[in-house]
Amino acid sequence: MMRDVGARLKHNTKNLHPINKAHLIEGTFLKKNYCHLYGKAQNLKRQLEKEFNDVLVDCDVVVMPTVPFTAPPMLERNASIKETIAFALNMDTNLTSGNLTGHPSITINARSLGGLPVGLLLTSKKFNELRLLQIAQAFENFINDSTQ
Repeated sequence: MMRDVGARLKHNTKNLHPINKAHLIEGTFLKKNYCHLYGKAQNLKRQLEKEFNDVLVDCDVVVMPTVPFTAPPMLERNASIKETIAFALNMDTNLTSGNLTGHPSITINARSLGGLPVGLLLTSKKFNELRLLQIAQAFENFINDSTQ
């Protein structure tokens, strides 16, 4: 299956979003020039996973902003590729930890600030998705009740 995906990707790269292209180029460059850092990155990933596990012993979820700043204005449609990539890459700082460690996460709307949404990222223990969804729903109910 992956061979088929790779073959299709090779022939359709012009249809990829610039962010996806940047990630592919970055990954290829890093693999080619810095493969010796892969082991170090794996160790750091394990350390992050352990730290999440340690924190989650005493609580059900870790709560943080979805992005580490308030929502910026949207880019203009004619923004350059450089502006688009810079805009997007700043957004995933808090989101990548769950992807690296395998901990389930969900982002919910925690109200708005200046008319723009503020997201709240909830991350839970592995295999604890049901509890995570219950907490997310309870928080959304609380926000909805308090704004009425």
